[in-house]
Amino acid sequence: MTYSILARAEHARPSVSGAPYLVIENALPADFYAALAADFPGALAAGVSSTSGETVLRCPAEKAMAQPQLSPLWRDFLAYHTSQRFFADIVRVWGDAIRAHYPDLAENFGKPLEAFTAGPRRPGGETVSDNYQHDVVLDCQICVNPPVATPTTPRGPHLDRQFKLFAALLYFREPQDTDQGGDLLFYKLAQGGVIKPRPAKIAAENVTALDRISYAPNTLVTFINSPLCIHGVTPRGPTPHPRRYINFLGECYSGRNRDGYFAAPDHWVNRMALRAQRHWRSLRHNLGA
Repeated sequence: MTYSILARAEHARPSVSGAPYLVIENALPADFYAALAADFPGALAAGVSSTSGETVLRCPAEKAMAQPQLSPLWRDFLAYHTSQRFFADIVRVWGDAIRAHYPDLAENFGKPLEAFTAGPRRPGGETVSDNYQHDVVLDCQICVNPPVATPTTPRGPHLDRQFKLFAALLYFREPQDTDQGGDLLFYKLAQGGVIKPRPAKIAAENVTALDRISYAPNTLVTFINSPLCIHGVTPRGPTPHPRRYINFLGECYSGRNRDGYFAAPDHWVNRMALRAQRHWRSLRHNLGA
């Protein structure tokens, strides 16, 4: 038996600003979380360099599920959180807020949110044809920020990809890790601050921190991708301990959303550049580059 990360959403702490995020402490039953943590499959991750220069080890669910060493417990956990059943749980928790933030979503997709089909996301995002077989594709990536010798910020203030609808982070902090840092910060734009066109990386001087969520075991942070959910990670290190978490996400590439439904301010030139970038990525993927 597995458990949804959103099962205790009614016990969540709401955001401090009205932004669409929730914090759920002790998100999973203690025994179930302990069993997952004891067998955390961080060794499956493959290295990907982050925008800040720190290495992020990341393994998507599809790749993890193909590995014979993945335990049955983790296999069931990943399978559930990339399923239609889990999307129904997302709609239960976030449905009203999604409709409020994206009132044109049903029109763009020709159906209400409750009728969306959902399935596993294949690596490659919008460049992979299989990811258009569903209205929303789900992933849960096994993520590790490795030990660092000098203070490093895993990622500064930013907004997520324009195709992302939903996200969540579940922390698997090691018991022996007592170092500072690695917490999640939510921000608001400072007076006169601007969001640059995609990628929506935001300079530190353009934001003001609003809320700090500790990198604590069995703590879940979940949010709707929105201009109100600027977020980043506090510096960590030097530390001999990795920062371990699962990154849950739901992305939409179908419907009338060629540029993504995420309403980041964007000049038409940048929208055209995005389309060209997507076309180039698709060609590279199809050629096996």
